[in-house]
Amino acid sequence: MDGTRAIGVRVTLKDGRTINVKVSKEVILSAGSIASPKLLMLSGIGPKQHLYEVEIPNVVDLPVSKNLHNQFG
Repeated sequence: MDGTRAIGVRVTLKDGRTINVKVSKEVILSAGSIASPKLLMLSGIGPKQHLYEVEIPNVVDLPVSKNLHNQFG
């Protein structure tokens, strides 16, 4: 993170090594309707009050998962 802007991702490999990958334009998070909000909130991006309650430092106060609905089909 560069302030409130994502500039890359940190990946932990199966063998325990960590790799930092920097991007030149944007980071796209695509982990599904449940996992994407979870990853964002674990990274400190989400509703400030909720993150405070679960002791995650807030980086960006956003309404992550507020519009999540069950879909039947």
